[in-house]
Amino acid sequence: MDLTLSLSDIEATTLRKRAEKDGVSEQVVALTALRQFLEDEMQTEAIGGSIDEVKRRYSSTMKRLGE
Repeated sequence: MDLTLSLSDIEATTLRKRAEKDGVSEQVVALTALRQFLEDEMQTEAIGGSIDEVKRRYSSTMKRLGE
């Protein structure tokens, strides 16, 4: 899948500098950042789901502890 990004001048410059620093293409930097973001979001959602499950499972215990 091809994707076109519209970047501000600052974003484009930052992307270019990071790619030069890492010795990779701008595309590699952008894909790495996107993958990391998606992994972080999935982990955050999984943790949130786990917390919700614990709250449901132990709601009466949590209420008693709060009293």
